[in-house]
Amino acid sequence: MSIQMIITTTLIQRTLDRDIHGMKIPDNAVDNLLYELTQRSNQYLHQIEISLNVNPSLYAKRAYRLWALGALNLSTVFSDVAETFGAIHRAA
Repeated sequence: MSIQMIITTTLIQRTLDRDIHGMKIPDNAVDNLLYELTQRSNQYLHQIEISLNVNPSLYAKRAYRLWALGALNLSTVFSDVAETFGAIHRAA
């Protein structure tokens, strides 16, 4: 497992471990999301890492809503990562 994978996995686990509105996304749903990371590039993982460091509550709330709708997957939770990363990169 790469260092980038470990960092991203840890950030996602910490972000989604939050209690939102008295509910928590079940561990098996989070595990399925984390499994999808193994099929992604290090660049995408780095973009997720940066996005989670900038606004973790946005992604936690989005993940919770998507889980409630039965549509929780990596592509939907982090659908704007490339755009967000580009904006952060341009601002720096």
